[in-house]
Amino acid sequence: LVYGSDTPVEQRREAETLCEQLRNDPQAPAYGFQLTNATNTSMVRHFGLQVLEHAIQHRSNDTLDMHSLRDKVLDLLVNFGEEKAYIREKLVSILVMLVVRAWPSAEWANLSEQLMRLYSMSPVGREMALGVWRTLGEELFVYDRDPVATIRKSQLTSGIVGALLPKSVVVELYPSGYRLSSDPIVAVGKKAKAASLVVLEPGNEDGWLLRWVQYAGQLAGAGELDDTQETQLVAVIDTIAVYLDWIPIRALASTRVIPLLASALLVRSDVVRRRASEALETVSRRNTAGGED
Repeated sequence: LVYGSDTPVEQRREAETLCEQLRNDPQAPAYGFQLTNATNTSMVRHFGLQVLEHAIQHRSNDTLDMHSLRDKVLDLLVNFGEEKAYIREKLVSILVMLVVRAWPSAEWANLSEQLMRLYSMSPVGREMALGVWRTLGEELFVYDRDPVATIRKSQLTSGIVGALLPKSVVVELYPSGYRLSSDPIVAVGKKAKAASLVVLEPGNEDGWLLRWVQYAGQLAGAGELDDTQETQLVAVIDTIAVYLDWIPIRALASTRVIPLLASALLVRSDVVRRRASEALETVSRRNTAGGED
């Protein structure tokens, strides 16, 4: 009714009021999940996700069962593999909102394991897992849209260090923990802000960055790409590109990111070559003088 072109104005207003009441209802998360039932139309399922998104965005963590929400959203991601792209994108966005608010923590220490399940499931699952990491990176390092991400930036960045970088690089660069380069200089006599402990998840010792480089290298070396392979390669390059201003140079070197991007310039695909050249340009603009790199 809200979006129907032939819906009378008064009826449209009543429908909009009902939708707004549903978003603000104390039971909104439960209603949102009910609306995502596969028996409903795509439009209804998408609205259910909007209801869920609104609840997460506008309510404090202590009024929500964050772990139940996380598990249900992950289940939807796994089961919505054949869904329309805009619904998958909304699910990815919702999971990132949960990650921003609750990861890493003692209660949520296995994000890599959960995303590996999705990544290994199918080409669509791999794109959704890449979408989670890409959107998270955008929230932290590009757009600065979510105020919670700003508040928790130190914890989130520390979590990303442990998830994306190889264990050998993490141990070498951050033996005492990770501290944001934007942390203020401490005045004499004041206590320095403690570095965030980098937690390395068992089973992810090589890190996601190396995993992406290896997969993209297989695609780039395959010669002619079909549509699915091209989409996958672009998704990997775009995900890596989000982090190129932040990844330590030593990590770029040890995971061979630059050779991967150079090899992508030889792929017979205009969109792949363009994305690779843009990523290489980002690396070339970095100031590598001094610092831990």
